[in-house]
Amino acid sequence: MSTNPPSVTTKAFMIGIMAILLLIPVLLVQMVIGDRANRRDAVVNDIAATWGRAQQLAGPVLMIPGQRQVRQSDGSLRSQSYVSYFLPKTLDINAGVEPQVRSRSLYQTVVYSTPLTLSGRFDLDELARHLADDPGLMPQKAELLMGISDMKGVQSSLALTLDGKPQTLEPGMRSDFLGSGVAASVNLNRSGTLPFSVTVSLRGSARLSFVPVGETTKVHVASSWPSPSFDGAFLPSERQVSGKGFSADWQVLHFNRDYPQFFEQGLYHSEGSEFGVSFLVTADSYQQAMRISKYAILVIALTFMTFFFVEALLKSRVHPLQYLLIGLALGIFYILLLAFSEHTGFGVAYLVASVATIGLIGSYSLAVLKSRKLALLVMGILTLLYGYIYVILQLEDLALLMGAIGLFAVLALVMYLTRNLDWYGLDGKA
Repeated sequence: MSTNPPSVTTKAFMIGIMAILLLIPVLLVQMVIGDRANRRDAVVNDIAATWGRAQQLAGPVLMIPGQRQVRQSDGSLRSQSYVSYFLPKTLDINAGVEPQVRSRSLYQTVVYSTPLTLSGRFDLDELARHLADDPGLMPQKAELLMGISDMKGVQSSLALTLDGKPQTLEPGMRSDFLGSGVAASVNLNRSGTLPFSVTVSLRGSARLSFVPVGETTKVHVASSWPSPSFDGAFLPSERQVSGKGFSADWQVLHFNRDYPQFFEQGLYHSEGSEFGVSFLVTADSYQQAMRISKYAILVIALTFMTFFFVEALLKSRVHPLQYLLIGLALGIFYILLLAFSEHTGFGVAYLVASVATIGLIGSYSLAVLKSRKLALLVMGILTLLYGYIYVILQLEDLALLMGAIGLFAVLALVMYLTRNLDWYGLDGKA
């Protein structure tokens, strides 16, 4: 007993529905990519927790406590404590960063050790004018504060020198402006300038950043890491990057930020003014795999379209189950890509997965279509398609433009090749 094959229109509709349904396994692959990326992030955070997290330095600044009388609603007076911050006139920071790549299982992250030197001066004559305007301040109880975001990363004792004399820094400082860090008592019963110098050796991971508390803040960072990412509120005024490392210099003025040199606690915050450098592993295979999976509908549609036109124009017969097997082979590409990229890197994984997928579909096409030329045509189209998508991935800023141009070109080509095709005639012949 034989049955007539479905019409071309019916077959096209069935293939379209099947292509859409094949996006379900692609979505499952994207979930796997997300799970692996989350696992990677958890491992990276665990390494950072034991070595030292991203470090942010802020300070040093002077904190001056005060007392004022505040009138209550019932007319009585109540003593209220407050503090004010006074920032340095100049601040120079020098950091030499020694990066290391730490691995755990399949995952990598960048950690670093860095000796830092901070030097500058406070203008005590300017501070005296502020003290004269606010008699409630108590300069005899002033403290010098130094903000360090992750105290666990401090490798050695912090050495503080004030006016040429060593001072003792103690941990446990808490400030709404600086966060966590260290503090030292300071005598402000003098005029002129108060020079300071701080040396510290820190461990951290992924990023090193600074808060520009100086009226003029200069920062110099040098490292052997070849692929830095400069980020934050300010980019370097000068930088040199090569395969042997980088050096970068920043200069930030107090006009460039959103807080003054002297202010009362709670009025201003340092968030948003920090800047620095990130030490990242450049090849994020999970992000690239996720990006390429978004082109799955394009790959499936063009492959199915190739088989459909071969079937319609050359009277070959491809069963819907054979379309399904071809679609599943296209979906397996993303699993292969993800699995190999965790071991070989994205470029090699892409080559292996694409060659394996093209070879599998090409050999299957030879058996189904019974034509070496048609099988080579299918393999050639897939090769061009995977090659074009890989190029799009490398052009991050132009990816959308190149993708749109590619889709338009494919549609224009299909319309041109089928412009004289008698679709009703094909339905009648089916």
